[in-house]
Amino acid sequence: MEVKIEELKVSKHHQEIYTTNDIDDLLGDIPKFGLHEKIVVNKSYEIISGYRRYLALKTLGRKTVDVVIKDVAPEDERAIVLSFNKQRKKTCRELLNEAKYFKSIWGQKRGRKSANDNVIQLNPESVDTRKKIADATGIKPTNLTKLEYIDRLKPELIDHIDKGNASINQVYHSVLKSEQSKENRDIAAQLPQIISDPSYKIYNKSSHDLSDLEDESVQMVFTSPPYWGKRRYTNDDNELGAEETKEEYVEKLVNHLFACHRVLKSNGSLFLNIGDTHKNKTLHSIPHRVLFGLEDKGFMLVNTIVWKKKNNLPHTKDYGLTPSYEFIFHLVKSKDFFYKEILMPINNIKPASVQICTRKNGRDNFSDFGKVIISGLKDGKKIEDYWTRDIVTTATANQAIIKKYDGVEHPAPFPKEITILPILQTTKPGDVVLDLFAGSGTTSEAALLLGRKTIAYELNPIHNETQVKRYNKAIEQYKEVSQPSQISQAA
Repeated sequence: MEVKIEELKVSKHHQEIYTTNDIDDLLGDIPKFGLHEKIVVNKSYEIISGYRRYLALKTLGRKTVDVVIKDVAPEDERAIVLSFNKQRKKTCRELLNEAKYFKSIWGQKRGRKSANDNVIQLNPESVDTRKKIADATGIKPTNLTKLEYIDRLKPELIDHIDKGNASINQVYHSVLKSEQSKENRDIAAQLPQIISDPSYKIYNKSSHDLSDLEDESVQMVFTSPPYWGKRRYTNDDNELGAEETKEEYVEKLVNHLFACHRVLKSNGSLFLNIGDTHKNKTLHSIPHRVLFGLEDKGFMLVNTIVWKKKNNLPHTKDYGLTPSYEFIFHLVKSKDFFYKEILMPINNIKPASVQICTRKNGRDNFSDFGKVIISGLKDGKKIEDYWTRDIVTTATANQAIIKKYDGVEHPAPFPKEITILPILQTTKPGDVVLDLFAGSGTTSEAALLLGRKTIAYELNPIHNETQVKRYNKAIEQYKEVSQPSQISQAA
């Protein structure tokens, strides 16, 4: 049926859902090839399908157009508009509009058979609602979830995606990170600055200022700071590790670490775990630059331990080898530092691990003052400075222990096994072990398992719940060990 173009009207449902009406392609195609499909309208001449074709014809100066008139029930009209636009290339905003509609009818039209074959049917028995909505709109369920999250918190950024300025994933992670930072600030406002227990203290603040601690009150420091140019822990541009140059990072980190020189006992030790950074196709020797800076300020190097890791993330660059090790520097204030030698079995293949003593000590175990048993250690050869599985068995960035305590995942945890030997070698039960960058609490957990006290500094209080659960569990385990009389050999 041919009607005057001026008689056609835009469906209110089309206006509510669809926002893009680019007709440049049609302005070129229609004069050459005509209309591939007729415009579909209802009895009131409201356009159900073909709004872009209608705009193009008006722009081209056409006066009439051939249309198909559909007898549509008012309650079905929106669904039919969606059906006719199923193959249309849609913006994220339009996809969200469609998804909102399908959500609104899900409970209302369950199981009802529409008289019109073009209405999209939602079958509640086939799959879950979200997947059906994703199928109906033609978008992956994960992307739909991300778009809804963005639209709920930062709706203006949907247009940012539609303009091609960023992907759905990029905007989603940006919003997610921003919200997590807000949550952290909310949590921080509710938490005390210090969480204290007779065996541990947690300071929710930066460790660059250790004025809370007395001079020479700490026997040992074991810490792993944020690496240069790696993961970001906050949105603060002044965050350690976010410096523009390696020189800025090294100077800032050296000054930060040197704060512990005052609180460290004259016979105490500092163990620094630090990795290097590839940038601009260059390995920057960050660990040794930091080491030399600490030596210039008065620390002395006892050992450079090479920690051979496993389960390393593949090197993502198109050059160089996959990094498989990090350094652990053992530094001291004076030559009179406390050190207790621990020997390894000559043919040992058993990894070192913390165990609670429930029976007499066997040949393959080393006991620390009749309390905690360290399996895999006994008299034999001296421990070397290259630590592989014959010293400790570790897994890079292992989140299992954090998930065990229902905590928020920390981007760069290290396994507690690498702290066991340093704690045993340079402290006694009851001594204080300090961690300047506590994260999820690995160092302090190991210290408490070994009967030491601990102090943890962590700028991000989101880890407090994990820390407290781990620390209390470690204290409980230590208290449950059997009496010294049950152990045949003590250090």
